Amino acid sequence: MTDFTAIKQLFDITQNNGFSNEEIAAYQNVCDSIPQVLFDYYLQLGKNTALNQTQDRLKKKKKLQLSKDGNFLVFYTENQ
Repeated sequence: MTDFTAIKQLFDITQNNGFSNEEIAAYQNVCDSIPQVLFDYYLQLGKNTALNQTQDRLKKKKKLQLSKDGNFLVFYTENQ
């Protein structure tokens, strides 16, 4: 499992607040698999709104998509 200690310390996060394995498995309907580090991030920190929904936004499973050319998984939206 990926170690997100630096992020947790920076944002004063003391416990995991992520999606369940079942919720993350639904993401795999978008593509064959997601990178392990992204899977671990969703598992440990995915539901932390202060971290993921303040300015830029971590996409939730209904909004997760592949790029138009199908080569990239779009999992974050930058606020511009």
